[in-house]
Amino acid sequence: MRSADLISVNVQYEYGRTSRLLDLVDAWASHVLRLFRESQPSFAGEDAWGVHDFIAALYIRDRIDRGLDAFASDDGAPPTLIVSDELFRSFTTEDSREKLQAVVRDAPREPWWWRRLPTTGPVVTELDAIASRISDAT
Repeated sequence: MRSADLISVNVQYEYGRTSRLLDLVDAWASHVLRLFRESQPSFAGEDAWGVHDFIAALYIRDRIDRGLDAFASDDGAPPTLIVSDELFRSFTTEDSREKLQAVVRDAPREPWWWRRLPTTGPVVTELDAIASRISDAT
Protein backbone atom coordinates (compact mmCIF):
# COMPACT_ATOMS: atom_id res chain seq x y z
CA MET A 1 0.00 0.00 0.00
CA ARG A 2 1.26 3.45 -0.84
CA SER A 3 0.82 6.32 1.57
CA ALA A 4 -0.91 8.31 -1.19
CA ASP A 5 -3.68 5.67 -1.20
CA LEU A 6 -4.68 6.83 2.28
CA ILE A 7 -5.71 10.33 1.23
CA SER A 8 -9.19 9.19 0.23
CA VAL A 9 -9.94 7.41 3.52
CA ASN A 10 -11.59 9.42 6.29
CA VAL A 11 -11.53 8.23 9.88
CA GLN A 12 -14.31 9.33 12.21
CA TYR A 13 -13.43 10.10 15.82
CA GLU A 14 -15.53 9.13 18.78
CA TYR A 15 -17.04 12.63 18.96
CA GLY A 16 -17.92 13.05 15.26
CA ARG A 17 -14.87 14.82 13.86
CA THR A 18 -13.07 13.20 10.92
CA SER A 19 -9.50 13.21 9.61
CA ARG A 20 -7.90 11.80 6.54
CA LEU A 21 -6.04 8.57 7.22
CA LEU A 22 -2.95 10.01 5.52
CA ASP A 23 -2.96 12.96 7.95
CA LEU A 24 -3.21 10.58 10.90
CA VAL A 25 -0.27 8.49 9.65
CA ASP A 26 1.76 11.69 9.26
CA ALA A 27 0.74 12.83 12.75
CA TRP A 28 1.76 9.46 14.25
CA ALA A 29 5.12 9.65 12.47
CA SER A 30 5.69 13.19 13.78
CA HIS A 31 4.69 12.27 17.33
CA VAL A 32 6.89 9.17 17.34
CA LEU A 33 9.85 11.15 16.02
CA ARG A 34 9.48 13.82 18.70
CA LEU A 35 9.03 11.23 21.47
CA PHE A 36 12.10 9.40 20.18
CA ARG A 37 14.21 12.56 20.20
CA GLU A 38 13.06 13.42 23.71
CA SER A 39 13.90 9.92 24.94
CA GLN A 40 17.55 10.31 23.96
CA PRO A 41 20.12 10.94 26.72
CA SER A 42 21.35 14.04 24.87
CA PHE A 43 17.90 15.69 25.02
CA ALA A 44 17.98 18.83 27.12
CA GLY A 45 14.86 20.67 25.95
CA GLU A 46 12.70 22.58 28.36
CA ASP A 47 9.48 22.17 26.39
CA ALA A 48 9.32 18.39 26.62
CA TRP A 49 6.20 16.36 26.12
CA GLY A 50 4.67 14.57 29.04
CA VAL A 51 2.34 11.67 29.71
CA HIS A 52 -0.72 13.37 28.22
CA ASP A 53 1.13 14.05 24.96
CA PHE A 54 2.21 10.41 24.89
CA ILE A 55 -1.39 9.28 25.39
CA ALA A 56 -2.54 11.60 22.61
CA ALA A 57 -0.07 9.89 20.29
CA LEU A 58 -1.45 6.48 21.26
CA TYR A 59 -4.98 7.63 20.43
CA ILE A 60 -3.75 8.78 17.03
CA ARG A 61 -2.40 5.27 16.47
CA ASP A 62 -5.80 3.86 17.49
CA ARG A 63 -7.49 5.97 14.83
CA ILE A 64 -5.01 4.78 12.22
CA ASP A 65 -5.81 1.20 13.10
CA ARG A 66 -9.53 1.91 12.76
CA GLY A 67 -8.94 3.58 9.39
CA LEU A 68 -6.83 0.69 8.10
CA ASP A 69 -9.56 -1.75 9.12
CA ALA A 70 -12.02 0.21 6.98
CA PHE A 71 -9.55 0.35 4.08
CA ALA A 72 -9.84 -3.03 2.44
CA SER A 73 -6.35 -3.76 1.17
CA ASP A 74 -4.21 -6.86 1.06
CA ASP A 75 -1.05 -4.81 0.51
CA GLY A 76 -0.29 -4.39 4.20
CA ALA A 77 0.43 -1.16 6.02
CA PRO A 78 2.01 1.82 4.28
CA PRO A 79 5.80 2.12 4.68
CA THR A 80 5.50 5.32 6.73
CA LEU A 81 3.42 3.48 9.32
CA ILE A 82 5.71 0.45 9.37
CA VAL A 83 8.80 2.60 9.93
CA SER A 84 7.06 4.73 12.59
CA ASP A 85 5.90 1.64 14.46
CA GLU A 86 9.41 0.17 14.36
CA LEU A 87 10.92 3.43 15.63
CA PHE A 88 8.32 3.48 18.42
CA ARG A 89 9.27 -0.06 19.41
CA SER A 90 12.97 0.85 19.37
CA PHE A 91 12.78 3.37 22.23
CA THR A 92 9.95 1.82 24.20
CA THR A 93 9.69 -1.31 26.28
CA GLU A 94 6.88 -3.59 27.37
CA ASP A 95 4.95 -2.01 30.25
CA SER A 96 4.79 -5.27 32.20
CA ARG A 97 3.79 -3.47 35.41
CA GLU A 98 0.98 -1.58 33.61
CA LYS A 99 2.17 1.78 34.92
CA LEU A 100 0.20 3.68 32.31
CA GLN A 101 -3.06 1.99 33.28
CA ALA A 102 -2.31 2.58 36.98
CA VAL A 103 -1.97 6.31 36.36
CA VAL A 104 -4.65 6.67 33.68
CA ARG A 105 -7.39 4.35 34.86
CA ASP A 106 -9.33 4.28 31.57
CA ALA A 107 -6.25 3.73 29.37
CA PRO A 108 -6.74 0.72 27.11
CA ARG A 109 -4.53 -2.36 27.36
CA GLU A 110 -4.84 -3.24 23.69
CA PRO A 111 -3.54 -2.97 20.99
CA TRP A 112 0.19 -3.44 21.46
CA TRP A 113 1.15 0.28 21.54
CA TRP A 114 -0.85 0.76 24.76
CA ARG A 115 1.45 -1.74 26.49
CA ARG A 116 4.69 0.13 25.72
CA LEU A 117 6.48 2.97 27.50
CA PRO A 118 9.61 4.93 26.64
CA THR A 119 12.64 3.47 28.38
CA THR A 120 13.97 6.94 29.24
CA GLY A 121 13.00 10.57 28.90
CA PRO A 122 10.47 13.05 30.23
CA VAL A 123 7.38 10.90 29.59
CA VAL A 124 8.56 8.03 31.76
CA THR A 125 9.98 10.42 34.36
CA GLU A 126 6.60 12.13 34.70
CA LEU A 127 4.77 8.80 34.72
CA ASP A 128 7.01 7.51 37.51
CA ALA A 129 6.45 10.71 39.53
CA ILE A 130 2.67 10.43 39.17
CA ALA A 131 2.73 6.74 40.06
CA SER A 132 4.82 7.53 43.14
CA ARG A 133 2.37 10.22 44.29
CA ILE A 134 -0.53 7.82 43.79
CA SER A 135 1.16 5.07 45.82
CA ASP A 136 2.09 7.56 48.57
CA ALA A 137 -1.55 8.65 48.78
CA THR A 138 -2.82 5.11 49.26
